[in-house]
Amino acid sequence: FGRAMYNYHDRYTLSATLRTDGCSRFGSDNRWGIFPSVSAGWNLSNEEFFKPVADLLSVKLRASWGISGNNNISNYRHIATIKSGSYNFGDETVITYYPSGFTDLNLGWEKTRQTNIGVDLGFFLNRLNLIANYYYSITNDLLYQNTVSAITGSTTMWTNLKDGKVYNKGFDIQIDGNIVATKDWRWNLGFNVSINRNKVMGLTDVITQAAQRSQITHITKNGLPIGSFYGLVSEGLITSADYALIQEDAR
Repeated sequence: FGRAMYNYHDRYTLSATLRTDGCSRFGSDNRWGIFPSVSAGWNLSNEEFFKPVADLLSVKLRASWGISGNNNISNYRHIATIKSGSYNFGDETVITYYPSGFTDLNLGWEKTRQTNIGVDLGFFLNRLNLIANYYYSITNDLLYQNTVSAITGSTTMWTNLKDGKVYNKGFDIQIDGNIVATKDWRWNLGFNVSINRNKVMGLTDVITQAAQRSQITHITKNGLPIGSFYGLVSEGLITSADYALIQEDAR
């Protein structure tokens, strides 16, 4: 892990980080991931041209970009462990050992690239503050338990979906107000709102999730958010008049 920072008269700030992470859950060729990030800020409030309104308004602009990694799977998914069983060989029952499943030796990190843009506004000597952020991210090399042919000795294996991507974008706004600030007590109010849009692209298969009675309840496919609700579309409610028509038709 390494980090470098630069600050010029509390007006301009720059920061850069570089970290490498290794995880034994992945294959030896993809065990290590490199994750860089950069960020910059501009504090307009400390500029000379901003001093006439500094008591009424403060402004800071922010931007950042970086890559993060995900290794949230169980241990030993890149190797085939051994299971024991039994087999009738002639008149004897013998103990057998066999691989527990089919594995991907190239299993590696899931990576997310994200860009953030933000602004911090302070009014009346920071008695009222507004913080706004916009973000956009793309996740690729998705960690996924893919279906494989049973002829391999298994039905699923953990792998990285090379074509599948998940897009996330949204913004959040936070407003904080110092209504009363005295020696004896303090009264603050806060409000925030967040909106996120999620979309999957590049999948070659449709991923479904079933619940009770094996009925599909969620679906993941191209152009839709992850785990979208899936079910029958209601066309309305049956009324007493509808029942009467059904009984009449039955006669």
